[in-house]
Amino acid sequence: MNTEEYIPARLSDDYGSIIDSNGCSVAYEDPRVVHVLTDITNPLTVRLVQAVYAKHGKRCRPAGQLDHGVMQYAKTVCSGRECLPMISMAGGMVKDAKVHRHKDDICIYTTLDQEGPCQNGAWPLVWRSFCRRLNVKHLIPGINRNTVPFHLGLSDSHLKAINDSILLGDLFEEARNALTVAAQNPATARQEFDRGFARFTETLKTSDDSLDRMLSDWAEAVKRIPLSLGIAEVPKVLIIGGLNLMFVHEPVSAYLLEQGIAPKVVDVADGACWVESEGTIRLGFEKGLMTPGEQFTFKPAREDRSSALKIRRSRLGVKMIESRLLRFRAAMGESGLLFDRHHRYADVVAAGHPYASGNSFTETTATVGRFILSSKDHLYDGFVNLGAFNCQPAMNAQAILRFLAGRSDQPYVAIDCEGPWLSTSQHRLLETLSVRAKRHKADGRKRR
Repeated sequence: MNTEEYIPARLSDDYGSIIDSNGCSVAYEDPRVVHVLTDITNPLTVRLVQAVYAKHGKRCRPAGQLDHGVMQYAKTVCSGRECLPMISMAGGMVKDAKVHRHKDDICIYTTLDQEGPCQNGAWPLVWRSFCRRLNVKHLIPGINRNTVPFHLGLSDSHLKAINDSILLGDLFEEARNALTVAAQNPATARQEFDRGFARFTETLKTSDDSLDRMLSDWAEAVKRIPLSLGIAEVPKVLIIGGLNLMFVHEPVSAYLLEQGIAPKVVDVADGACWVESEGTIRLGFEKGLMTPGEQFTFKPAREDRSSALKIRRSRLGVKMIESRLLRFRAAMGESGLLFDRHHRYADVVAAGHPYASGNSFTETTATVGRFILSSKDHLYDGFVNLGAFNCQPAMNAQAILRFLAGRSDQPYVAIDCEGPWLSTSQHRLLETLSVRAKRHKADGRKRR
């Protein structure tokens, strides 16, 4: 098949089915259809989502984490000027198409989706270009299961379970990191954790028990693992930086764990709330409201039904994310392993707004706000502001936080990642941060 003959697969005009590269209509329920998760990188989240798909009788597979191999595959279609999340998802797609895809598979590559000003506002055009250059039949890249009509044929319960799994994956990771540092025998503790998590995913796949019951059972089991330190005594570092963190944090998290420090990556929920808040912020600004406090509380005129509907949807989306996260945190908190403190998204952007206006709808505001509120909590012993190459919101946040962090006694470093690795100088930055974070924790014990 030459390039001139290539016809990309796509969703039908009414989004009710798939049109494959032969021009045939294919139902979402067709056994050839497989969802490839390029937008989910946390291995724990992947296992949860795979269990959900298995329960609902549908196929999915992960594209995997960003690594050297994925970046090599990305060279097939990328120029190198793209941001790392784009490179990660493109490389995952290429690798899947060349290595894992069966010749009859009709693959939907699920990805992030948001209008901008982030680079992903242009991704729909980029994905079409990449797909043509790859020249493989029956690939549909750049699709977000939450935003397209009919949700790729997923039922409401299936879609809800996937979104719950994305929130839960971050909480399980938080618990595992705390356990790794606090356990009497870290290796044995990790094995116990893995067994408990495997039981949870198997129950998720096969049982109709409530999620609250399943989480309580998990918490009851893991809290029996012996600890040498109370979780409050464990040095902790918060890694901030926006949605790009899911693609680049792994080397930083692994290094901190090696140093006996529990890393916490800001929950994906923060990024999801940012996306959901778009209608609230943009419409509020359009109405002349300049601050998040005004935008998150104003009520459109009764006759302005269109605005009222947009606002209602946006606020409901944020509220649902936050209420589910708080519910899961409460259930899993029985384990004694969770340590992060939740902040309402409206409060986060309100804190960041004086330094980086939220009216441009940028992640910079949330990153700055999260640092400010978490600093005031005095829960963490250090902060890593982690930015991905070619991510302008991350670079803007680093410029602003350099000033704010300089006024704080809490250790802080800013790191730019060009791939899933750390340079020698970045290792030295983290080494210094680790020493200072442990000292900060020790000084806090003395003050108490």
